[in-house]
Amino acid sequence: MENRINLKFVILGEGEVGKTSIINAFIGKDIPETYMPTIGSSISKKDYQLKETSIKLSIWDLGGQKSYNTFNPAHYSNADAVLLVFDLTRPKKTLENLKKEFLDKMRYYSEECISLFIGNKLDACSVDIELSNIIKSFLTEKDHMILISSKTGKNIQDCFELLIYTFLKKAEILNPDTVPENTSNDFINFLGKTEHSLKDQLVNINSIDSELKKIKSKPKFKTESPIEIEDTELKYYEFIQQELKKVELEKINSLDEFLINLSELEKAITHLKKSHIKSVEEAINGMKNLLLTSQKESESNLDVLQKLNREENELLIIGNKLRQEKLEKDLITLT
Repeated sequence: MENRINLKFVILGEGEVGKTSIINAFIGKDIPETYMPTIGSSISKKDYQLKETSIKLSIWDLGGQKSYNTFNPAHYSNADAVLLVFDLTRPKKTLENLKKEFLDKMRYYSEECISLFIGNKLDACSVDIELSNIIKSFLTEKDHMILISSKTGKNIQDCFELLIYTFLKKAEILNPDTVPENTSNDFINFLGKTEHSLKDQLVNINSIDSELKKIKSKPKFKTESPIEIEDTELKYYEFIQQELKKVELEKINSLDEFLINLSELEKAITHLKKSHIKSVEEAINGMKNLLLTSQKESESNLDVLQKLNREENELLIIGNKLRQEKLEKDLITLT
């Protein structure tokens, strides 16, 4: 019998650090050119099929915009590993946000989970003594990190695969009934890698200076102008409206399917009434099967409608907040 290992990974960080882009790069999806915040949370999947074991990886992407995403303990509970993402072009602000908004919650709800700091946007960062000092001031000697670029894909696979390997290695000792001995070796053999190659990209506060020296520095990052901020807010508002239209269309389609099912059931009942079936048992069984099928489809449609209603409510709340914030800004400008 095949052994199945289910893993829950959570990826945390404030808005615009590149969490969704990191996941897309890892699972092979296209990365959008325009930034759009994650609303609530989304879950991506990736499987590894070893000889006698299947590893099912679920990656929870939590929206980093605090004003648009309410806290939900379920997002943090029972996590096996967490990727703590900060932005190398905004290191101080995004590291502060990690410690202020996410770390305590993660440690409280998933005390035993493995953690790894991820410095994203390696392709765009300005490498200087300031960047090194900021990282050193926030990380401890026990912390490890990997510098990556979701845009170029550099070190993306390594950070996920290292966490999977580390979890398997640890679980072989602590939970041998769930993770049999040598599963970690089977995993790196499947990847065609070694433990050394997986750990080669790890950086700590003692090695950060030498690691940064290897990187070709980019121009100093610029701050957003008021025009750029307004443009981002406008695009976000347009995105919310598009999502609301999608939800409304899905609700209409779901209701249409529900009505079609009712119509089909009505036609089937009419047909049974008109037909000359000798066996009463046959008629009853036929009706029972139709009702069971209709019930399952109706329950499925109801679940979809409830989910869509929740999404629509969240989007409306966000849209109202955006309108309110715009009104407040306009009043400040007028005064």
